[in-house]
Amino acid sequence: MSKRARGEGSIFQRKRDGLWCAAAFVEIDGIRQRVVKYGKTQQDALANLNDLKKLAASEELLAAESITLSRYIDRWLEDVVRTKDRPTTYTTYQIILSKHVLPFLGSLTLRKLTPLRIQHFYTVLEKRGCSPSMIRNVHARLRTALGQAVEWRLLVRNPTDGVTPPRPPKRTMQVLDEAQVQRFLRQAKELPYYALYLLAVTGGLRQGELFALRWSDFDLRARTLHVSHTLQDVKGQLELAETKTHRSRRPVLLPRKVVEALVAHRLEMEEKGIESDFCFCDSHGKPLRKSNFIRRSFKPLLRKAGLPDIRFHDLRHTAATLLLARGVNPKVVQERLGHANVSLTLDVYSHVLPSMQQDAADRLDDLLSPGLAAVA
Repeated sequence: MSKRARGEGSIFQRKRDGLWCAAAFVEIDGIRQRVVKYGKTQQDALANLNDLKKLAASEELLAAESITLSRYIDRWLEDVVRTKDRPTTYTTYQIILSKHVLPFLGSLTLRKLTPLRIQHFYTVLEKRGCSPSMIRNVHARLRTALGQAVEWRLLVRNPTDGVTPPRPPKRTMQVLDEAQVQRFLRQAKELPYYALYLLAVTGGLRQGELFALRWSDFDLRARTLHVSHTLQDVKGQLELAETKTHRSRRPVLLPRKVVEALVAHRLEMEEKGIESDFCFCDSHGKPLRKSNFIRRSFKPLLRKAGLPDIRFHDLRHTAATLLLARGVNPKVVQERLGHANVSLTLDVYSHVLPSMQQDAADRLDDLLSPGLAAVA
């Protein structure tokens, strides 16, 4: 064959296995790189070389031929996640991918990420002690990352589409019943954060939402709280951030007992000389740190009250369960919790529905009994 001009690429036959190779220099992510494609015959190599030249000319080269998953993830985290998501989301993605994915798959090019290989990777993680929940977490992050690779035309399809992560065991929700709630609140009444606990079991706020509350979020005359922020721990630094979704930004009407407790709480702060915009803070007026609060206040409170060792988040579940069990419309419960839709509320708290069905049937009996008696 005649010698090719500079930039046209080349074809050659590899001695060790007889494969025909097409090689050309192309620009990938601003870097000029040599890309090689293989074929069984010289005609295959010529066709591959023409493909490379066409793709390079149209600047649509599928970099999946040469870019590694590790390099792609770095680029995706910086260009996409860091710019559009919360800092905590960026940190979570970075930790999960760098700890669980990149040590196993990071050196592979995107094109070599097949469903079969990823499925085997999940099996390896499981054998190494990763829980099904963590593997599903890994799967969700990897799926999101590679979905962007499809949007960027680095991949034709997302290789995680054909993969099934292990199913985690269904977690039993722990909630306090009415008698336990009363015992919990009686014990909490002697603590500085009584108003916080009272608000947790009646308002159904998430812990980050509770810790982010400022006095400007309340209209105590109207007995209304406006939830709009959450408190996040970003690499050891506490930061206020807007709630994740539109539904999470919501008004919550407060019971009178809660309003009274909040007024008393504010007066106590003033008596102690604590000046802070935060409704619930430490003795220096700084926002509460979750780990310290759980260890120093919440867990000891449960032990003193003789209650099960539940999570703080279970107080949110308790609030919803109590409302539903008392016949409050699920739509109202959804709005108080900030769920995206009422079907999510009903799905999460389906364990309450049988008692609601019984109550509905009893009420229908009350409705029908006089009429039936008259007929008889």
